[in-house]
Amino acid sequence: MDRSKGKDNSPALTASLMSEGASERIIPGAPPAQDWEKESLDVWGFRDTVFRINSRGNVELTGERYYFSGIEMPALLPWISGIMDVDIRPEETNPSNYPPDIPEAMANPEFLREVREFLEEDQITDDAQLRLRRGHGHTQGEMYNIKYGVLSRVPDLIIYPNNEEQVSAIVKAALQHDVSLIPYGGGTNVTEALLCPTDEERTIVSVDMSRMNRILWID
Repeated sequence: MDRSKGKDNSPALTASLMSEGASERIIPGAPPAQDWEKESLDVWGFRDTVFRINSRGNVELTGERYYFSGIEMPALLPWISGIMDVDIRPEETNPSNYPPDIPEAMANPEFLREVREFLEEDQITDDAQLRLRRGHGHTQGEMYNIKYGVLSRVPDLIIYPNNEEQVSAIVKAALQHDVSLIPYGGGTNVTEALLCPTDEERTIVSVDMSRMNRILWID
């Protein structure tokens, strides 16, 4: 069932439901990674979608995600200027310094060795920019710091569990090897829940829940 498109009444699904029986579980495979679903690392939204001012001084939206993507919006900039009572000049910009200096990862070899026993290689990464993204939410202060300042502490490792059993095993390994876990969902929080304590000396692992985003079973 595709939740983004509503109920699926296809004959294949109906036959599957009937063959499995009312008390059996239908367990889908892991959702495939889609390039168009990749979120932006330094701003709200997705990487393929950006508001920009074109050579004619009008706003347009890149990408193909929304029905107004690619459409020129000449009234938008004057409207924003009027509402905010600010003279917006497209040539006056404050270029971002993103990404800032990213702290080196603090490794915990024993923890890493254990989680590799039940996770695939594509479920584990220490990519610097991905670690940075999971060390902040979308408060004004956090967004300013990643563009013009610095975050002095970010997660040291990211892991992507696929199911409940893997989550339990990750927590058990963290307890065994004295690792700090921070769950990561959509990353849009404005409560500073993703900020890592600057004095934390343990390895911090971001548990990215994005692969657990499907209906698990239908009774």
